[in-house]
Amino acid sequence: MKVKEIYDYIDSFAPYGSQFSWDNSGLTAGGFDEEVTGAVVCLDATVAAAEYAEANGCSLIVCHHPSIFSPTRAVLTGGAVYEAARRGLTTLSAHTNWDMADGGVNDTLAGILGLENVEKLFAEGEPMMRMGDIPETSPEDFAAAVSKKLGARVRRTVGGGRIKRVAVCGGAGGEYADIAREAGCDCLVTGEAKHHHMLRAVELGLTMVIAGHYETENPSMTVFTDKLKKAFPEVRFLLFNEPPAV
Repeated sequence: MKVKEIYDYIDSFAPYGSQFSWDNSGLTAGGFDEEVTGAVVCLDATVAAAEYAEANGCSLIVCHHPSIFSPTRAVLTGGAVYEAARRGLTTLSAHTNWDMADGGVNDTLAGILGLENVEKLFAEGEPMMRMGDIPETSPEDFAAAVSKKLGARVRRTVGGGRIKRVAVCGGAGGEYADIAREAGCDCLVTGEAKHHHMLRAVELGLTMVIAGHYETENPSMTVFTDKLKKAFPEVRFLLFNEPPAV
């Protein structure tokens, strides 16, 4: 099997043409004609992921975050890009196209948090976020529930009243506070937010629960792996879970 077959399948449910203009999803190392001996699926194509792929006889890494995101000036020994290339690994990513895909990052997050009547919520012209309803609760209790369900240490903004409608954006979604509030949401759950994003949430009377980039996105990689396994039963797909920090 060639890498291009896997790329084309991902493109069928998370179209690469839908990725944001600043994104770099797709092939970042290797080639479409490379044979796939096995694949490691992970959030980030780290050195540890490359070592795991090599140890398990895999020739492909399928990751969420592109291994080359911004223009790079050097590829040095010990870095993730160098170590993947040195091992002859092809690297394929699905970033914002998987964030917004049906069943992707944000649908997975909405499901884990128990949102009902889930709808798409647009940001930057794309269905990047999701929003839905929960039984009315306090910000304190909801933040505690998010912490428990995601296994995450969370922070939340001080302000806002009871929570009934929630927006979710896995990863870095703090900039979408205004969009969430304008859509009638009482709370935005995201992975990370800058200081001024949190201040803006307070001004809007919006509770923002910040639960970690890894914690809000990584659960979807199990879904991603299962899709690939079902589509290509002849290929070994190994899920690699290693948080960047403890």
